[in-house]
Amino acid sequence: MQVKNNKVIVGVFAAVITSMILGANGGITKAFAQANPAVPGTNQGTSSNTTSGTMSNMKMNMSTSGTTNKTTVVRDSQTILLEGKTLPAKDFIHLYDSTPYMIMNGHIAMKVPCDTSSKPAVNVLIGSAPNVKPVQPDLIKELSKPGSMCLYHVDVGSDVAKKVIQTDIAIQNPTNSAITFPPTSTFVIGVNEIMPGAPG
Repeated sequence: MQVKNNKVIVGVFAAVITSMILGANGGITKAFAQANPAVPGTNQGTSSNTTSGTMSNMKMNMSTSGTTNKTTVVRDSQTILLEGKTLPAKDFIHLYDSTPYMIMNGHIAMKVPCDTSSKPAVNVLIGSAPNVKPVQPDLIKELSKPGSMCLYHVDVGSDVAKKVIQTDIAIQNPTNSAITFPPTSTFVIGVNEIMPGAPG
């Protein structure tokens, strides 16, 4: 008899709480997830109604109207092993294309042959094809051997206000001789955030 009374009390208590929630707001209320401070590009510290979800390893910011915000947080990483590959004179290798999305936040690390002044044997080309241009990579001195192999970093990011659109990444041989990449030659691309609207 005691167990039966407890079940009735719990059932009545649950019904009262449910009716209070529904009655006070005129229906079911929407709940919004809090932005994750560990994920860049989320709306931290704002009062906009956004939720964060994960689908196919892609984190997306969704508004309550069902449309996506301007940027999508992703983690796409490509490692290209160049050992034994030959890059002919004045030619290029196209390594990455995010079209129709612009790369808003990304990073490149490349380990390639370099001269005694730590100048890389290849150019890094970034832009929106066919408008790609060489960029100056940053040397990582601690992990480089001038005259042999050097490690470089390059940040990648579009700026719509300045009409800088970055979707394509390539390496180019600027010399008049073919380059054959030695062991440990690598090119690593990491894309963290993209936005729709890239031309092409």
